Amino acid sequence: QMDILMHADPWFNGLYEERNDSRRLSHLHTPSMLKEWVTLNNLARKHPRMASMHRDGHCAEAVMWLVHHLTDDAKQALLTRLGPAVRIPSLSEKHHECPEDATTEEKAVCAGYYKKVTCATCHSKAIPPS
Repeated sequence: QMDILMHADPWFNGLYEERNDSRRLSHLHTPSMLKEWVTLNNLARKHPRMASMHRDGHCAEAVMWLVHHLTDDAKQALLTRLGPAVRIPSLSEKHHECPEDATTEEKAVCAGYYKKVTCATCHSKAIPPS
């Protein structure tokens, strides 16, 4: 996922920021993004029932970045460099709901997921909760 971000064209994010578009990057600084990823990865490992929700959120975010933040030339260069061993994830057909009995830590995983799946608003029939 970091490879995708490193190929992102800042022009796209500037446009999304100007328009308050949900495709704008949630973190403009890599260290804060990595810190969030480490925290959520650890929570998903600690709470196995949250693992698929967490994974699907990362897949949605990776696809969104690839489609909406890279020029066609950058996409081609990235995919060529990564080679056939790396597959672009598919968007999950399942929309996850936070368990009613979720702990505070599990709710943090849910919040991370909901932040990453804003694409579902436009690209599926499922609308994430607000």
